[in-house]
Amino acid sequence: NNGVSTNFGAILSPGTITATGILSSFEAIIDNGSQFNITLNNTTAGTGHDQLSVVGEVIIDGATLNITDTSTNLTGGQFIIINNDSTDAIAGPGFSGLSEGSTFNVGSKTFSITYQGGDGNDVVLTYLPCESQQTGRWLQTTTWVNCNGTTPQDDSFVIIKSGHTVTLDFNTNKLSGLIVEAGGDFKVESSPFPAGYTLFGNTTGNGLFDLSEASIDLEGDLIIDVETHDLLLGAVDGAFGLTIKNGTETRLMGTIGDTIALDSLITDAAGITVVDIPSSFLNIGNSIVIND
Repeated sequence: NNGVSTNFGAILSPGTITATGILSSFEAIIDNGSQFNITLNNTTAGTGHDQLSVVGEVIIDGATLNITDTSTNLTGGQFIIINNDSTDAIAGPGFSGLSEGSTFNVGSKTFSITYQGGDGNDVVLTYLPCESQQTGRWLQTTTWVNCNGTTPQDDSFVIIKSGHTVTLDFNTNKLSGLIVEAGGDFKVESSPFPAGYTLFGNTTGNGLFDLSEASIDLEGDLIIDVETHDLLLGAVDGAFGLTIKNGTETRLMGTIGDTIALDSLITDAAGITVVDIPSSFLNIGNSIVIND
């Protein structure tokens, strides 16, 4: 392409209707009143997300950025949507309402934008996981930041930060992953449901639920049903039941009820286990039930 220039009302889409792609150009002027449409599936440019690749000047003069997002398991994931060659900076004020370093929401996800990313002059979007900003309950919006003003939703990747205790007070949505940092805690309160509360994973990814650094305090029964995601658990305490359901690797480390020390309790998708109890207890596809 010799160059791209969008007039008022024009729509620029690097991909096609059915697939993402890379559009190459010798310059690009994305003008006020036009639209720049991007699809995000994963962080690989071309096959995974749309990208405009430019050799020459790039001017973004208040155009509207439209994003279709189907990405999962992308904590900290970056998308270079305009790959600007050499060292010349992006000219113009940027996309409408999106100044340097600003954040915005796409569905339940939060992204930041920079015009100085990549090798220093690319337009880069970064997915910001839903994070705890203080100790609180799962269903309290004030517990969270980067959650579009609400609580973790379907496909959210969640991080419980060090120094924060988050109390599960209802079933979670179907998350794409969960990490509890060292010094963070995960607590489960008593539930009115006979089976207790459930920590759910979504069915569209193979991410990680890492609670190995957490102290899990059971004041009620907990079901962990994370589908095809890997699961790491740390110390579990409380006189209530823990039921684990998942179709891939599970690792329990630390202690159960401060009395049963576990160096490792491992199952994988092939059903191979390392534990000093009958292997039939851990058949993949069945539940692991630990009652303290």
